[in-house]
Amino acid sequence: MGHKMSVISRQLDKNKKLIDKVEKIASMVEIHDSNQKAMLFGAFLQDATSHYHAMNILIEKKLYNSAFALVRVFFDAIVRGQYAIYICDDAKINEMYSIQKDWQFPKTKEICPALDAHFRIDIFEKTRASSYGMMCDYAHIGQNQIARHFDESKATIEPNFDDSLMVDTLQGNYTLMEMFAKNFIDYMQAEKLLDSEVNLMYCSHNSCSLDVYDSGKCILHSDKKDKDVSLFWKQIQDDLLAKYKCHKGQRELDGFNVVYDYVFFPAFQKDYKYAFGDHPTDEVSNFYFSNYETIDNGYCDKDDTEEEYTDKLIEKCYVEFNSCTFMSEVNLQRYDFRESLIFNNCNFEKEIYLNDTLNCYIEFKACDFKNQKLDISKKSFHKVFNFIDCRNIESLKLTNTSFYDSTSFAYTKFTTVELVATHFAGMAIFANTCFQEDTEFEYCIFDENVFFNDANICKKIDIKHAIFKKDVIFLDIKSGNKQSLHHHNLANRETARIIKHSFEKQNNIIEANKFYKLEMEKRRNELSPCNSSREWLIFWLHKISSNHSQNWMLTLFWIVVVSILGVENYDICSLCSDFKCVADYMNSVAKSFYSMFKFDKEKITLFNLLLKVTMAYLIYQLIVSIRQNTRRN
Repeated sequence: MGHKMSVISRQLDKNKKLIDKVEKIASMVEIHDSNQKAMLFGAFLQDATSHYHAMNILIEKKLYNSAFALVRVFFDAIVRGQYAIYICDDAKINEMYSIQKDWQFPKTKEICPALDAHFRIDIFEKTRASSYGMMCDYAHIGQNQIARHFDESKATIEPNFDDSLMVDTLQGNYTLMEMFAKNFIDYMQAEKLLDSEVNLMYCSHNSCSLDVYDSGKCILHSDKKDKDVSLFWKQIQDDLLAKYKCHKGQRELDGFNVVYDYVFFPAFQKDYKYAFGDHPTDEVSNFYFSNYETIDNGYCDKDDTEEEYTDKLIEKCYVEFNSCTFMSEVNLQRYDFRESLIFNNCNFEKEIYLNDTLNCYIEFKACDFKNQKLDISKKSFHKVFNFIDCRNIESLKLTNTSFYDSTSFAYTKFTTVELVATHFAGMAIFANTCFQEDTEFEYCIFDENVFFNDANICKKIDIKHAIFKKDVIFLDIKSGNKQSLHHHNLANRETARIIKHSFEKQNNIIEANKFYKLEMEKRRNELSPCNSSREWLIFWLHKISSNHSQNWMLTLFWIVVVSILGVENYDICSLCSDFKCVADYMNSVAKSFYSMFKFDKEKITLFNLLLKVTMAYLIYQLIVSIRQNTRRN
């Protein structure tokens, strides 16, 4: 049922688009009363459109019995109108005007074959033969009309119409109305009463009822690069003015939606400032329109100028751009949006410019910036700012910018990011964000929690000078090849320490140890054997003995090596002689390991002493390495 009802709704929308277009074209025609045939055609068209329009409304309101009662009069208006114009000669038309009440049309069964013969089709007689009796039944409250009031399955008295019947009726009405309207246009053009370029075509985009501008699309949905900029923005302004008039009786105009779907925006017009008291219509631009008569109508504050009041219309709306393409620069610097500004799956072929202070919810989602630069420096965003799953951004510049609510750059891929002195007062999300070049958070302040989980650091990240007042989440942060971060991905030791500390605060010891190792690596790289020889040696030994306490198996390997070196009178080659010799040698290694913990002053040598000291160091490293990876806190 839900699917079928959606089919009915779509057909109703299609029928409404047609009637809007027909009525618009009919309003263009001016007929002198001496042209009797044209006057008659206009009258029949008006009669047919009124019935057509009424049936659509009744079906939409689910008043099906009343709608079906109009099918016959609608059909009669169509066939009789065309019979009068195309079959009757001038004498018959004069007779129709002079006799009036006593003049009668032939019977429908005579009219329909005549029309089919004239137009060389078989629509009218076929429709009459199969359905005209039923049409009369519904029009005269016959048995079928009454029977439709009973629902046997529910045992109730209520309308009982099949969805398929509703769809077939709507589609049949559409076919007849479209044919009648096309014939009307052709006739009026032949009489030079209608411009030759006028046609019944309307934009092929779904639910759009605007005239075709180019390649089957209207001025809004046409992707023509050199489209008429003035005509485009006039259509935008007309739509906003129409929306304003719909809400004119309300004290507050905020809270309604302005949605643009699949619109191709050309260059923005130059923005003008309105001069109060002087209202030239050519100074309106982009999303502003002229509506001077509303200044003193009681719906706005007395102190509002025309510019201020007109601005409030677009700025107090929920503005949404879905799958739109901006073929030139997007200049929104003048607009102080107060509700929301959403760009969903839009394409930006040039740069976008926003107001310095924005007090609305802002979202860019799944947008393609076509390798353009995005500069939102020195701006203040007082509500949520989301920049999610966007792509092909050459560079993002955030300098001296303030975000007073939560901010998200999740799932977005940046080539270059410049973050300097930016304040994030709310939660900041960089989850699954990809930073393709070196990225530095230079003197950025984060008041709330920050999320870098699953972020992708292709080169280096530097948070040395960032200030984090609450928790920072770095879980599963990765390098460019989707592997764990390497010390080359960290710009400095302080960055490694901050990440390590964040994991320690969360009691995530395993992840903290990984960044402890990277912190030690960065420290080791800072040292040189020339300037800090002793400290360099310590870090070098720490690295090769246990990989900074992270690899206990490496330490165990060195313990075995030192034990082998402690075997007296050993001969490596003898290990290969036979299994018994190998077993004896392993026993000797075990004894050597045990002897490392005993001191014999008479047998001690410098070599043995060094081995014992090395063994003690390695045992300590083994314990620390195991402890590092198994401790709870």
